[in-house]
Amino acid sequence: MRAILVLVISAALAGCELLATAVPQRIGPPQERLYVPQYSNYSFTLDNKYHISHEYFTAQDGGPWGCSYHYPDGKTVGDVFEKDGHVFQMGRSNREPKPVAYSIDRWVLGTRTISPLTGTYNPQTKKVEGGKTHVDFKSFCADRVGSHTYNVSLRKSSAETIDEGIHHLMWLFQNVWKELVRWEAPIEVWRGENRWIVFKFWNRAMYLYDAAEEWYLPIGDGAYYYNVSFAYKSSDLVENPVDYAKARAMFDRIIDSFQIEQIAPAASAK
Repeated sequence: MRAILVLVISAALAGCELLATAVPQRIGPPQERLYVPQYSNYSFTLDNKYHISHEYFTAQDGGPWGCSYHYPDGKTVGDVFEKDGHVFQMGRSNREPKPVAYSIDRWVLGTRTISPLTGTYNPQTKKVEGGKTHVDFKSFCADRVGSHTYNVSLRKSSAETIDEGIHHLMWLFQNVWKELVRWEAPIEVWRGENRWIVFKFWNRAMYLYDAAEEWYLPIGDGAYYYNVSFAYKSSDLVENPVDYAKARAMFDRIIDSFQIEQIAPAASAK
């Protein structure tokens, strides 16, 4: 699977507080106005209980990276399942003629580490020590189009719940960034049949962006959830309203595309 390094604010709720982005800027601001987005539909089953589908940007040469779901074509998505405390996804590489099970623990269960903003760096061990721990997740979809960042990740609540992620970021707001940050209380937003939890904040300590929205979608019984984020410059609302409106519409299309259907027991038993 192609590795995508994401250090955007969307990852902050998973504990990555460096507040910069290493998402390659495939489409710069001058080209953003000419860019016509194309979308692919990603569909798979989760633990043989739910059928999930959503849209995201189609991978293009010189354009968005698209999603990386363990298939080389960038469009096919293998089924996700849990076994012996680990999470796997069926996938295929260019060298494997048949699908095989890939571990996606790094994406779905994350890695618990010490926050670099709350600890002290030890030059001897070359590690941050004595700080507040957090869970760092990788994302399946991540792109930077012009001055806007999009990010989609699937997470397991046993690793970090939605509330735990939000509370961790609030702790940073109150203890690290303080006067540099303002935020709104999380709210519930219904989009179609989906109940999202939305957390908005503005942080002048962020690199490249100073505003972000984190959208969380619990799946079924809540054992898993999706985190979809959108980061931008708040000044764009006044200085570049056309670009912002276009980016907002692109993000809204991704949000509105999510469909979660419970698989009937009789069907899952077949």
